[in-house]
Amino acid sequence: MNLMYDLEEEGLDWDLIYIGRKRMQVEHPEKSVPHVRNLVEADYSYWTLAYVISLQGAQKLLAAEPLSKMLPVDEFLPVMFDKHPV
Repeated sequence: MNLMYDLEEEGLDWDLIYIGRKRMQVEHPEKSVPHVRNLVEADYSYWTLAYVISLQGAQKLLAAEPLSKMLPVDEFLPVMFDKHPV
């Protein structure tokens, strides 16, 4: 829970945090989030193993009506947060 404490202390506005994933664009370094240990601004990722979604992030995902589209979560999340390479 140190991560959540650090986020609150820094007053960061966030929607989605990957806890476990596979980076797909390894040739480009990811930008570290200042003052939050082990957190980066994630690029395009796959293998969505574990993640945390804020209330506002969940509302954004639901507003996109995901049940009306058949997409794997590994494609849907990057599209929703403007990280998909295509």
